[in-house]
Amino acid sequence: MMKNKKHVLCEKPMASNSSEVKEMINVANAEDVLLMEGLKTTALPNFIVLKEHLHKIGTIRQFVTSYCQYSSRYDAYKAGTVLNAFKPEFSNGALMDIGIYCVFPTVAMFGRPNKVKAIGHLLKSGVDGQGSLLLQYDSMEAVIMYSKITDSALPTEIQGEDGSIIIDKIHTPEKVYIHYRDGRVEDISVSQDEEAMFDEARVFIEAIQNGEKEVACNKLEYSIETALILEEARRQIGVTYPADLSE
Repeated sequence: MMKNKKHVLCEKPMASNSSEVKEMINVANAEDVLLMEGLKTTALPNFIVLKEHLHKIGTIRQFVTSYCQYSSRYDAYKAGTVLNAFKPEFSNGALMDIGIYCVFPTVAMFGRPNKVKAIGHLLKSGVDGQGSLLLQYDSMEAVIMYSKITDSALPTEIQGEDGSIIIDKIHTPEKVYIHYRDGRVEDISVSQDEEAMFDEARVFIEAIQNGEKEVACNKLEYSIETALILEEARRQIGVTYPADLSE
């Protein structure tokens, strides 16, 4: 599509690995078209507000986030029918499907980690059913838990020396609170469209209309860094896709 001068909003994850992501970006630049990874979280008003208020909690030391959602296709898998969600030939699995909702926002807030450590549960089909990542930064760490074989109602927390920020759902933040060390609680939540993908489409359209080369909230460097983290995590967990072998 991009080689036909079409702007592209590409569903997350944008590609199977970092090499494919970089190739897509090179084509977008060569054809002078807009390319955006369709990750809704970072386009939502409550995530943007969250980033604007990070300074209020002082030096950040820990980020703990979780997205665990029992897949509607997992019962079929356990019964012997492997649907696309659990097939490596589709570059699928828990990390790529929902773990990215934790990784991409982490990159958007804190950038590239110094080190990635990952563990996970491999299903017999060859993809991961769940896992955990530890991303190490200079003065903080990010802990990520994800799963397609269990549910969780845990919120996300950013811990700073002066307070912490609590986010109800990292994939679709609706309620965001700052808990200060002195006991005060500040609600910084803002209203946003009931359709979670509205803002994702809106910022993409606005960027096209304004002649921008990329979308500020979903920068292409975020896509590259996210792909590199996912790639390294998969390597450690033991998930390999056919697309990895064809490079």
